[in-house]
Amino acid sequence: MITPVILRAMPQKVALDLMMTGRRVFCEEAERIGFVRQVLPLSEFDKGVDEFAQQLAEKSPAVMRLGRDAFYTTLNMDSDTALSHLQAMLSINTQAEDALEGIQAFLQKRPPEWKGK
Repeated sequence: MITPVILRAMPQKVALDLMMTGRRVFCEEAERIGFVRQVLPLSEFDKGVDEFAQQLAEKSPAVMRLGRDAFYTTLNMDSDTALSHLQAMLSINTQAEDALEGIQAFLQKRPPEWKGK
């Protein structure tokens, strides 16, 4: 049941090794093989989570949603099909209110005020 998740997170040979052996993976190896994005000492974990959450919260919710959807939609597409899909998504993205707000905020040298639209 976890095969699709594992195959999207790490190289196929590593995934097959873990699936066939059932061996445990500890944090340093999990980071090295791409199973986790970052490993932090326990004493820095809450701070690291807060910083990551803040980075995400500073982005447009509408653009983040479009980006996430584009990522998962194109994950298993061939390159030509994925590029066609992404070109269409870029057109939708540039029409979002948040896209205009981002440009205006950049030009006015101020933080953007996202509306999620």
